[in-house]
Amino acid sequence: LNVPRSAVQFKTVRPREWSVVSRPYDAIDIPSSWGSRYAVCPRCILRASMKDQHVQMQCPGCQGVFSIESIRP
Repeated sequence: LNVPRSAVQFKTVRPREWSVVSRPYDAIDIPSSWGSRYAVCPRCILRASMKDQHVQMQCPGCQGVFSIESIRP
């Protein structure tokens, strides 16, 4: 997969909030019921549905509660 460098964001530390990710067009292991976006836990990197968008979400994996990054269109 080729991605323009301008579309890549490098961070030296893990984020402190859920990362909002656009569903890949060829996603296989992400339920279609999650819609066009899902969230990635900042602690354990588990992916989770965002169908009930709140200011915070609890991770079903590590049980941590984190804010959701600003959702961009």
